[in-house]
This record gives sequence, structure tokens and C-alpha cells, in this order.
Amino acid sequence: FEILHSVEVLRRLCQPHVVRAPALPLVGLEVIDDAMPIVFTVRTAGQAGTWPDDADGIADMFRVLELGLRGGVEVLDVESSWDPTKTDALLSLAEECYTSNILGSYHEVPNAVTMDR
Repeated sequence: FEILHSVEVLRRLCQPHVVRAPALPLVGLEVIDDAMPIVFTVRTAGQAGTWPDDADGIADMFRVLELGLRGGVEVLDVESSWDPTKTDALLSLAEECYTSNILGSYHEVPNAVTMDR
């Protein structure tokens, strides 16, 4: 509930400052001129964030990301280096049940990223 409430507070605080780029409509939604799309992101410590990297932390992270979907975020940030099985389940759920757009990202800190990667 706290996350969903925070999303609504963020929308309300930012609404006076919103400028929507007309080239970025939201898939499956009508464009609303006075709304700001929220990018819902959870970063683990290994991705320069603060979320725990252990097995329990990762399991909790996927539950929090699902809460973001249920909260109606316009954009869900999905890290490409996460567990493929859990990521696929999250993406399938997003596609089947929600209208959120998916933002694919890749963070590998502090390791250097090779061209092959």
C-alpha cells in the first residue's frame, strides 16, 4: 500500500511541472496532457542501487516490481541481467494483464562491459 500511495503522491506533486513529448504516447492508453508517466525502477547494489543482491532480496524485488505493475505505472524498468526465468514471468504478466510499457536496461557496476556482453 505504501508504494501505491507514494506513486499517487508523486503524480500529484509533479503534475504542475509536466511537459509531455508528443512523440511518446503510452501504448494502450489515451494520452493525457496533464499526467506524468512514472518509470518504476528497482536497482540492486550490484547495479549501483540499494536493493539487496541476496536471494531473498531478489525474490522481494520481483514482488515489488509486480506491485508497480498493479499500481498502474506507465513504464516498468526491467534489467536485462536479472534471472531469465523470473524476468520472463514478470514480462509475461506485464503483457497479459497490464498496460505498462517496458524499459529494458543493463547495468554492470563496477565491472567493465565487453562488446560481446
